[in-house]
Amino acid sequence: MFVKKGIFRKLRKPSKSLVVTCILPYLKISCDFLSKSQTSDGGWSDDILATSLAVQALASFLKVVGKDSSLRNKVKLGAEFLRRALNSMADKILEIEDLYGGLDKIATEFGNAIYTLWLIKSLKKDDNFLQKVRSAFLKVEENVTRYIRALGSVEVTCSILNCYMIPSFSSPPEPILDFAIAQLLSKDISPKDAFLLIITLKNLEAKFSSLINEKWNFHVSRRTDKWKDVPLKEGLEKIIISKTEEMLNDKKADVATISYCLIGINRLNIEDPDVQKGTIERLLSLFSKINVWKGELSMLDLSLFIYAISESPIANVAFFPDKESGYIINAVKWFERMKSEKIKMLKLSQYTLLISFMFVLILLTALLSYMAFSDLRVTLAILSLLLSAFYFLENRLSRKADKN
Repeated sequence: MFVKKGIFRKLRKPSKSLVVTCILPYLKISCDFLSKSQTSDGGWSDDILATSLAVQALASFLKVVGKDSSLRNKVKLGAEFLRRALNSMADKILEIEDLYGGLDKIATEFGNAIYTLWLIKSLKKDDNFLQKVRSAFLKVEENVTRYIRALGSVEVTCSILNCYMIPSFSSPPEPILDFAIAQLLSKDISPKDAFLLIITLKNLEAKFSSLINEKWNFHVSRRTDKWKDVPLKEGLEKIIISKTEEMLNDKKADVATISYCLIGINRLNIEDPDVQKGTIERLLSLFSKINVWKGELSMLDLSLFIYAISESPIANVAFFPDKESGYIINAVKWFERMKSEKIKMLKLSQYTLLISFMFVLILLTALLSYMAFSDLRVTLAILSLLLSAFYFLENRLSRKADKN
């Protein structure tokens, strides 16, 4: 049986890589500086909020680089700092009768620290520490629920609401949710606050879909403006696009606001290329004017930048020879066309498994034919026909893919 040499050339690995990928330089430099800024006690600037955001940033960056023992150790040390801080805060919260005096700071730091530990899987169901923290959180929650309108803080609201993602925590109180949605639908809300609320509500929707949609529908049903009976998904997309345009037109927009915007765009999977591209370009342009190593950016803003870029499509960049650019462009166009036609792409492992399964099926068919006819010549003829058909189909599909 003759086999074309072409199929072996297709399966052979190329002598040199056509595309070289690497981490976005801005992202790598920022993460290196953030890592080296960690103090010996595992924290950043001896601050709970700064440490919480730094740990979240490094955890997001780990998803980009994969296995990295040094970064994983940094996250572990940061988690230990947060556990010590939470343990100390919980003792004070449970002892103090009136929390109103410093409620905004307590709620923001306590909520962010708990949420961060949950994100990096440092909270266990049977952990006595979690039970103690939960008791303290319930006291904070009670005070925030009572004074939410007096506080009028979106940051406090989001810090508390994010904690309900923890499985052992019950559903969020209605007054806090009502305040969050009312603020989001307000005409005077700033882009930064809008992005914070959108990210938080999108987080909660994963666990409390019916509750969040019910609350949203209740608020929009009572309105007479453009938000009248607008569904949650459509409403969040409209708000983030509108506030992104407002932010991009504001020359004074800071790193934190643009970072929250990009995180929100990523969470909602906004498909508007102008919105995503404009936000990324604005963030990188602003960041290029800042010398990170001279401390021109706060730890909070630096962490938010790393978090936002790590979740965006440009976390990794590709380099390829100029003469090969045509192949890359055609490949991207082909992929986008297949995606628009909703044709599912097989991963290499899935493709290999499919080919292996078909090959084994052919062999089993040949074996069964031998058992049925007890004639080796008939079996070989059937096997040859099946293998020829298999090769013809595989070669035809490969040629069609190359042509496209």
